[in-house]
Amino acid sequence: MKSIVKNHLKEVLKSYKPLVKEHLAAFFPAPKHMETEPPITSLIGAPLNSREATIGAIILLYRSPEPLNPSGLRLLCGILFY
Repeated sequence: MKSIVKNHLKEVLKSYKPLVKEHLAAFFPAPKHMETEPPITSLIGAPLNSREATIGAIILLYRSPEPLNPSGLRLLCGILFY
């Protein structure tokens, strides 16, 4: 998990825009006590930009039976950038 997140973080910081990786259920199996929960299906990264520079990024793990849709991504990006 750390290597996937680390690589995605690098991509987000280079691109200066939100990025989504989907179909990740095989890489993030549910813990034994959460087997009835939907799997993590998407990894969302959004840069934290100030006026002068990118100061970091937020990585979100999205758990749902369906992949993230465009309206859901707009909502998350709106929350992050507000």
